[in-house]
Amino acid sequence: MYYKGIGPEAGTIVEEDQAYQYALERCANATPEEKQEFVDWYYSGNWAEMEDWEK
Repeated sequence: MYYKGIGPEAGTIVEEDQAYQYALERCANATPEEKQEFVDWYYSGNWAEMEDWEK
């Protein structure tokens, strides 16, 4: 299996065994907007956004 990029990733092919590493590299080299989008996605499930520290 492999992943074939579309849109901005058009022309990119990522083999299944390299998918995790490719995704990590893309996150590490992301624009500030992409990084914020990732943070918003990651913390959208089992996390609650808090304004003040609660113990």
